[in-house]
Amino acid sequence: TDVDAANKFYGAVSYVTDMGLMSGFSDNTFRPSEQITFSQAIKVFVSMLNLDEYAKARGGYPNGYIDIAGSAELLRGIKTQNDLVTKELMATLICNLLEAESYDKGVNGISLEKSTAFSEKYLDITTGEGIITANGYTGLSSSVGCSEGLVLIGDAEFYGNLSSASEYLGQNVKYYAKETDDESVLLYVYPEDNEILEIDARDIDDAKLTEDRQFAIYWYNENGKVKEEKIDINTDVIYNGIFNNVPQAKDFMPEVGSVTLI
Repeated sequence: TDVDAANKFYGAVSYVTDMGLMSGFSDNTFRPSEQITFSQAIKVFVSMLNLDEYAKARGGYPNGYIDIAGSAELLRGIKTQNDLVTKELMATLICNLLEAESYDKGVNGISLEKSTAFSEKYLDITTGEGIITANGYTGLSSSVGCSEGLVLIGDAEFYGNLSSASEYLGQNVKYYAKETDDESVLLYVYPEDNEILEIDARDIDDAKLTEDRQFAIYWYNENGKVKEEKIDINTDVIYNGIFNNVPQAKDFMPEVGSVTLI
């Protein structure tokens, strides 16, 4: 082999071979300095989910593994399958792997049933989805937010000073969290499945409370046409970062900035 005990890649190569994730090239080399190809990466990721036998049943390497990768949602968000894996593509594959269902091996190595998400099974990282309902400054239904450094996603409390978590107040997010003995630490969040309309203050022509007890905002779109957006009077309103308990029509006509509807 081209990776001996003195090689800086020895530990990594030993790990992937011991785990049965990689076997190297036919000439008994690993060539760790070479850029990994798409097919090679997919083979490794499918093996990490214990789906080798299914991939072999569908033709083996490489097409059988690529087929199974699609079924396991490892290819979610990947539109092009370049020969060599870029940093961006690898990042997407890793994110998909963390959320993918892992499988327990049964008799003869055949994966019999789903276990848990890969991230939870091997890394003690839980994934979830929900609306951020409070940060360290305010909540959606109260001006009293969480304690400093905390974020509420739904009713669950997370530790973590992520600026993005505060910015996504009111939005549905997917998140990764590390579970410890007495707390959940938020590692990463990103918005998911939100319909957001941001109206520049300069485009707002008028706002008023209608007879059917709704706020109506009248604004000009990019074509110069007047558009109307109605907001239920009971909608949670955050004004300048703080919960507004008694919103008024004028609150939807700021002099600067924007109005964001989620």
